[in-house]
Amino acid sequence: MAVITQTMEAVTDANKLPLIFDIDVFRVAAFEVKDEGVWQVFEKLRDLKNNIFFKSITPKAKELFQ
Repeated sequence: MAVITQTMEAVTDANKLPLIFDIDVFRVAAFEVKDEGVWQVFEKLRDLKNNIFFKSITPKAKELFQ
């Protein structure tokens, strides 16, 4: 499951767009304290979050993160 929140702050500089783009990913599950499977779930959640993020930005915006 993913919850995506987009909002803008007040513009103080005409050359900048103060955009907030928040991606929360989660899975409801129960794990034993020493269950190593939780790390695989974290990896999948991370991949989902990254997939959402990079498919939501333009190639020009992506260059800013390299």
